[in-house]
Amino acid sequence: MPQLPALVVTLLLTVALPFSVIAFMARGDKAAIKTALLGGATFFVFQYLLRIPLIRLLSSQSLSFILFSQTQPVLYALVLSLSAALFEEGGRYLVMRRLVRRYAFRDGFIFGVGHGGIESFLLVGLPTLALIISPMELSGALVLISAAERVFAMVIHVAFSLMVMQSVKNRRIFGLLAAFALHTLVNFITQILQVSGYPVYVVELFILGFMFFMLGYIIYIRMKETDKMKKEDAA
Repeated sequence: MPQLPALVVTLLLTVALPFSVIAFMARGDKAAIKTALLGGATFFVFQYLLRIPLIRLLSSQSLSFILFSQTQPVLYALVLSLSAALFEEGGRYLVMRRLVRRYAFRDGFIFGVGHGGIESFLLVGLPTLALIISPMELSGALVLISAAERVFAMVIHVAFSLMVMQSVKNRRIFGLLAAFALHTLVNFITQILQVSGYPVYVVELFILGFMFFMLGYIIYIRMKETDKMKKEDAA
């Protein structure tokens, strides 16, 4: 059984952290809370209810898909990456265009935290709770690595959400296409590293490096909005 401190830290990072960030940024703003919930609902519907069951169905019922996955691992990884980007970024775009009414930096940020937060809760938070309730032999270090990866992913989801929101706000497709391409790229490289047998720390270092790259975009959008607000105040 993983050491209890590792499980507690994991729950803090995958459950408490996203909820705390949302609570802090919303601060009683009902519209912001709604945006965060929409972000979470986007992942839950488009990934958890639509894409994942579709992949599972094909993997169990389609002989050609099963053969393809076993004989063409690189192309299979590409298909999985493209489908993840299509469902998540396409879902983001549809939800933002139809249901989100504000397109400020905070709205894109909190949408991304909601999206990444529900993902971290479903993929890591719930299994961690299961480990506490029903202990089993598992490395505490591995649990912490999974938690760290979810934090990296949340930052990346914030950046993708801001990209898509910029696309909706400015009515330009570039932001959506950029989010789709980068989402596909990070998923594809991650899967290739995994199937190629690279150590887990190599995979996580890649995701960490990509996170810092996307963090630069988040900072850029924030600075851009701040400069615009200063100009408007000075006018």
